[in-house]
Amino acid sequence: MNILISNEEGLSSNIVKALSELGANASFSYDGWEDSFCKASEVDVILGNKVIEHWPLDIFSNLKFIQVLNAGMDNVPVKEIKERGILISNGRGILSAYIAEWIMAQILNSTKCIDYFKEKQREHVWIRGNVEAPVISLQGKKACIVGMGDIGKETAKRLHAFEVNVIAVNRSQIKDNPFVDECFLLKDRRVAFSKSDVIIVTMPLTEDTENLLDRDSLEAIKDGAIFINVSRGALVDEKALIDLIKQNKFRTVALDVFRVEPLPNNSELWDLKNVIISPHEAPLAENIDIKRENYALQNLTRYVKGEMPINLF
Repeated sequence: MNILISNEEGLSSNIVKALSELGANASFSYDGWEDSFCKASEVDVILGNKVIEHWPLDIFSNLKFIQVLNAGMDNVPVKEIKERGILISNGRGILSAYIAEWIMAQILNSTKCIDYFKEKQREHVWIRGNVEAPVISLQGKKACIVGMGDIGKETAKRLHAFEVNVIAVNRSQIKDNPFVDECFLLKDRRVAFSKSDVIIVTMPLTEDTENLLDRDSLEAIKDGAIFINVSRGALVDEKALIDLIKQNKFRTVALDVFRVEPLPNNSELWDLKNVIISPHEAPLAENIDIKRENYALQNLTRYVKGEMPINLF
């Protein structure tokens, strides 16, 4: 079995060694791999979607399985892959806890006015009482999570610990989740938005969810709410969001994703008050490469041994 590994995934040579010990032939996709490893028509498995971004899918005529390490699949030709009868698995769940931690950090930063006090510290100003924001508590507040996948579930669990009422907006009803207090279908999202103090977008980008948060949906959000997007920028009408930020619609807007990345220097978002810009770094932590590599190895081990991989898409 020939396994071609993207050299742009941050994986170490340990994975090649481990796969070799399982009896598979593995190689990174450095330029010239076809001369030193095998022909494209002899590749059985691809690890990392960067391979099929650099080489056309049709040259891998014997391909049977693709392991993607990202959770998002909007840059992967899933339909074509499935039509060819190729199995494909993604990396959902690997870094969900880290992203949930980032979400909680943004909520606490906003409710406890951490940036505001940091600014006053730099100015050597002692402020008590008359805080501009002001400071508020999370107890009893309502947080709406748009998309209850792995990230949404990890976030709901953490919000529950702060005694926050969690509202889910999802494609289907949420059952048997002790951390979800109420659920609305996507078509009823505006009702959920109107009663929520925090809106958290974690839903994957698909043809159906692009511009899901259009102007009408954004306008339905409760005034003074915290708005957070860790999914994909294309889910949100960015122009409408900017307009509403200028109208002081939100307490805080924390964005880790954007329609165009890197965010252009001339984007108005950079300089808008109460906007937090994060360069798509919400999943980052000290051991993410190890976690991703362990996951990839475990799933490829299943496949090499004739077992069905997890997280099939």
